[in-house]
Order: sequence, then C-alpha cells, then structure tokens
Amino acid sequence: LEAVNRVIADKDNTVSLIKREMGNSKYKLTIHEKDYTPQEISAKILAKLVRDAEFYFNNEGLDIKVKDAVITVPAYFGMEQKVATKEAGEIAGLNVLNIVNEPTAAALAFGFNKLGKDKTVFVFDLGGGTFDVTIFQIKGNSIDMLASDGNARLGGKDWDALLVKHCSEIFRDKYGSDPQDDANSFQELYDRVLRAKISLSTMPKAIIPVSHEGKMEKIEISREKFEELSTDLISQCKYLSEHVLEKANMIWSKVDAVLLVGGATYMPMIRRLVKNISGNEPSTAVNPDQCVAIGAAWKAFLLQTDQIVDEIRDEEGEEEAK
Repeated sequence: LEAVNRVIADKDNTVSLIKREMGNSKYKLTIHEKDYTPQEISAKILAKLVRDAEFYFNNEGLDIKVKDAVITVPAYFGMEQKVATKEAGEIAGLNVLNIVNEPTAAALAFGFNKLGKDKTVFVFDLGGGTFDVTIFQIKGNSIDMLASDGNARLGGKDWDALLVKHCSEIFRDKYGSDPQDDANSFQELYDRVLRAKISLSTMPKAIIPVSHEGKMEKIEISREKFEELSTDLISQCKYLSEHVLEKANMIWSKVDAVLLVGGATYMPMIRRLVKNISGNEPSTAVNPDQCVAIGAAWKAFLLQTDQIVDEIRDEEGEEEAK
C-alpha cells in the first residue's frame, strides 16, 4: 500500500511491475543512488513475505522459520526468467524447491481434490501487470498443460491508465492544464482511479474527483463508459484466449471448467467476456486472489511428501541390505 501511494509522487524511488524485467540482464534500477537488478528487488519482496509469514506464525504461538519456498511465475516466463526468479529466492535466503507457472498452480488448487476425474480446464490469468491464458488437462493423477500464451505488457495497470487518461483529458479540456504534469496531482488522481475501478465492479457508476492547481472537477464515470474505453484491451484478451484454444486443437464445448486468476478478473467486463467466448460460467471453486498461492502450497506439500517417501524407501533399502 505504501508503494502504491508513492508510485507517482516519488516514482524515482518506488518500484512497480518489476516482474516484467526478470531475466533482463541489462536492466538496472537506481533507488536512493544505489543500483539494483530485478533479482535483487524481487529478493527484497520475497524477504518481506518471509517476515510477514514468520510474524503470523509467532502471533499464533508457533516458532517457525521459513526456509523453503515454491515460487510461482507467469506462464510466458522462459528459462532465463525462471533462473532469475530462482536467484531472487536464493538472495532472499530461501531454498527454492520449485518454480511453478502461475496457471499450473491455479489448476492444482482447482484440481487437487479432483485427481482421478478427467477434466479440461481453461485458466484466464489477468493480474496487475501480466496476462496469461492456459489450457490444462486433468487426467488420472496428472495435470498436463496443453497450450499457453500471454502478454507480459497487459494487466490491470492498463485499465488504470485508461481511467487516468480519460479524467485528465476532461480536466484539461475545461481548465487548460493537465493533472498528470504535476506529481502530487497525478498521484492523487491515480489513487482515486484505483478506488473507482474497484467500485465499478459492484456499482453502476463512480465519481472521480480531480484536483489540480487549486481547481476541482468531479468526473462521473459509468460502468458502460469504462467498458467502452476498454474495448481494445478486451479485444486483446479475447484474441489470446481464442489463439490458445487453437494451439491446443480444442473447441470450447470440450472445456469443462474456466478458472479466473488475478485481481483484475473481478471486473464484470472480464467475467462477461470469458462467459461469452467459452459458453461457461467461470468456476467459483477457486478464489482469484488466493488460488495461485494455494496451488503453490499444494506443490510444496507434494514435493515434501515425495521426499519423505524417498527417505523411507532409502531406509528400508538399507535395512534389507543389512
């Protein structure tokens, strides 16, 4: 929250969307006169998550230290990006057990209790900064990816930018100045746009106050207008979804379940898009905000279980040898 409140007003010392730069060896970010690689920045985020987890355990009366981790990444990540992510975990002091694609984790969260029942699952993953679509097949006791595609430069932030641009243009046309030209005015507008976007998921309209150079304009935005502004972004989501279906040599009638992943999928326009193109109501079996983390936890459990089984087998083998 602190970073969100400073991302524009103090943009030179605030990091956002660093995931987009993972694996880019030429990328450096200077903060407070010190250079950081994407791995080093990601390591600080992971270290904060470790502290938060240990704080939670301590409050529950448990003396637990987090040492091992399963880390999730977008489906479009290649080997360089996955290696960089693993390095970030190691810089944070973690033993990285596995790197898992986010849609795979979501499918695992959905399908863990359904193993043994054959299902084809479509995962629509729209986060703050990235977009992935993936088709999985749950068959027997395995979850196999059939096809995947994504856009590393498409996410909820693009919808934020649409509203900021819309409000700025209305204000500029009336008063002759642009709130985006002043860091404080821009930050204030950005914060109000975020709240309005969330509100429009449940309300038919929202009011976005715009303050700049001593002037104030209250701009009303309806859900219909927001969706009209988003036409191009929705088209990109639709194209990639249908492209992945073609890659998998699949038709929508063969898809048994559609999973929504990522906070941006709460927008009604996204849910309507997915229903219209797939013919299926999105599943409510997983929480879009939590399913990737839950899937990663299941993966960690499976890895640890396999390790315990292997250790038992080794011990039994030693006993037999004796």
